[in-house]
Amino acid sequence: MTGSPDIPVPGRLMSTIVAPPPRDQDATLRPLLRHALAAGELHLPVLPQVTSRVMTLTQDPNADLAELSHLIHQDQSLAGNVLRIANSAAYRAGEPIVSLRQAVMQMGLATLSEVALAACLQSTAQSAPGYERLHRQMFAEAFVAAGFAKEIARCRRSSVEVAFLCGLLHRIGRPVALGAIARLAGDADRRPDADTARALAEEFEGDYAAAVTVAWKLPPEVRTAAQHHAAPDQAPEFVPETKLAALAGHLARCFLQPDPAAREELPALPVWAEFNLYPDAVAAVLERGQTLVSSVPAFAGRQP
Repeated sequence: MTGSPDIPVPGRLMSTIVAPPPRDQDATLRPLLRHALAAGELHLPVLPQVTSRVMTLTQDPNADLAELSHLIHQDQSLAGNVLRIANSAAYRAGEPIVSLRQAVMQMGLATLSEVALAACLQSTAQSAPGYERLHRQMFAEAFVAAGFAKEIARCRRSSVEVAFLCGLLHRIGRPVALGAIARLAGDADRRPDADTARALAEEFEGDYAAAVTVAWKLPPEVRTAAQHHAAPDQAPEFVPETKLAALAGHLARCFLQPDPAAREELPALPVWAEFNLYPDAVAAVLERGQTLVSSVPAFAGRQP
């Protein structure tokens, strides 16, 4: 994303540094957001039952592929999103997938679960009137981060399912906060510009992440990553998962920027050593970047 303010200082583990919004645009909204949090008037997006069930299946070692297929078939919108993402460069290995039955047969439970989760997130996204482009950018980053998290976990021989979820949802508080900003701002003439809205959303990201991850009953690793990714070493538990999500998010932001210079220092990040990844493994992770970025239009439901 062009001009993203949260690229970390090279050589340091991902920290989110956000410039404060202009005082004239946030003076009204900031106290409204604080009041909404204090009063519990958050108007959180509701997680559809099918999405909740897909997440449960993803975490269940005894999950049944037929059950996941049945869940997807029940929701026409979800089915369409699954087919579109399944045919993206990030997932398609051969001929185009033209039916859910074919997707089930070719992809298997683990991969189909990932695609279904990504499709669910795309469908469940809370609207933010006036900030549609910014909203799409946030979810594009989530999709690419999930792919990187999965690739890092695969190289480390750790759980790719947990890593994918942490990458996909570790910044879920940000779009939820953006939806709150749009709702509280009301009319277009009271709405702050996109840069101010982004800064406010990131300022309140942690609070909304804490609320939405509990409301959605997300796994504890995901809840921790969503609340502590800006300072992973300070997480009370699941530090490796939180640090992995933070790294994946940084990689996503760098690859989503059009300037290749943003990616030049990635192979030398000291954090790779913390994951015991050698240069060939790091190269394999980074090689995945362009494929993930090229799949973003499919995830967002738009043509390239």
